[in-house]
Amino acid sequence: MLAFFGRVSSNRAVLEGDELKHLRVRRVKKGERVIVISEGRRFLCTFEGFFKGKALLKVEEPMELEREVLITLYQCVPIELRRMEELLKLSPSVGIYKVVPTLSKRSLRNKEAIVKKFDRWRRILRQECKTARADSPPLLGDLIDLEELEPDSEENLVLHKSKNSITLGKVRKVKSYSIVVGPEGGFEEGEIKMLLKKGFKLVSLKPY
Repeated sequence: MLAFFGRVSSNRAVLEGDELKHLRVRRVKKGERVIVISEGRRFLCTFEGFFKGKALLKVEEPMELEREVLITLYQCVPIELRRMEELLKLSPSVGIYKVVPTLSKRSLRNKEAIVKKFDRWRRILRQECKTARADSPPLLGDLIDLEELEPDSEENLVLHKSKNSITLGKVRKVKSYSIVVGPEGGFEEGEIKMLLKKGFKLVSLKPY
């Protein structure tokens, strides 16, 4: 079944812009059922027609999806913002539930420049969701500082290679993970100590 990104309010859905063009290209007919994704939720909808340059659809029912595992990625923003886009493109295909851009000592610190990219980053997540045929795109969280992180998942991990790091093979299989990834150059020693004190675990990419 075809899927589109749109706005859902009460029992109506609206498609505009690129999603409207996509619906026209796919030649969706009146009465045909499609999936509309809105704010991370999926809805079964029936296409009713066009009105004032928009596509109107009737919401038939929500399609609740229960994820087996919730993975929140706290990604420290690279100095080169284009690298962030490359990372975002991978997230739908590996099952990331939420991406939270994070500021660290060695990350890009220009908050204004980062926030300006959010709309573009959301479009990238949507497009890659379609390419990967994922159920829904990862959510994009608000920009936060590393010091604000709290270990609120069942497993809270920091990718960092040291003598104190555990291997991936020793990470428990649970329902929720928070994973913190540093920028180029990694974390400063003080940041690692701060995260350990909060209850995060260091993990290396070595599988066993």
